[in-house]
Amino acid sequence: MNVSHEHKIIWWAPERTATKLTAQILKNFNFEYFVGKNDWKKLGEPYHSHHLSIPEGCEDYKIICNMRNPYDRVLGLYLNFTSVGINSVFKRDSKEKFIKRFNYFVKELYHYAILTNKIVNLERDKPVKDYISSLNFENRIPDFFIRTENMIEDLQKIDFINQSDLWQSGKIKEMIHNNNFKINRPFSFNEVYSFESANKVYQYQKKLFFICDYDPFSFTLDEINDENRKSFLHETF
Repeated sequence: MNVSHEHKIIWWAPERTATKLTAQILKNFNFEYFVGKNDWKKLGEPYHSHHLSIPEGCEDYKIICNMRNPYDRVLGLYLNFTSVGINSVFKRDSKEKFIKRFNYFVKELYHYAILTNKIVNLERDKPVKDYISSLNFENRIPDFFIRTENMIEDLQKIDFINQSDLWQSGKIKEMIHNNNFKINRPFSFNEVYSFESANKVYQYQKKLFFICDYDPFSFTLDEINDENRKSFLHETF
């Protein structure tokens, strides 16, 4: 976990939600992260924690949490888990194969995530628990979200940031515009989902779409008629 005792803030940093960039911003506000055995290090030296928890004695602290459109984040997880984005050369004729493999990954991931709600096996369940189920926020919903797609707008709502010299000087906005951690993906998330695999992401993480105001139909650029919209929102495929 990442904490600033000065500002009484806990920062949750789920993987694939622009946390490296956010860490470069928050390291200027006396944040530290837990290493283990009562050992803490300053944020950004050189890492940050992805663990979503509340440190003992910090139960009354507010929580800020990074977030990305769930459809986009799952694509990021796929590229990260499979190293596809690093080891492959993408051509137009390889898109169909990419889409097929990606949608298989999504269906298996969320099928397993649903099963692990009923099965307890810490070693086997760790990937789902860490990357997917942890974002259900069953015990506590964060007070503020920093959405990857709206970083400037969301950071501006946080008092200790918008009142700082870094914000007033425009340096934080400059860091965001000149994001050195941005990775170019082979395909956009809204061109690789099938209707069925997108439905699995939405149904399992419906709470995220609601509390972070993400469009359930942002998984595609195609028009969806009213009947299919209703079935998508209320049925599981």
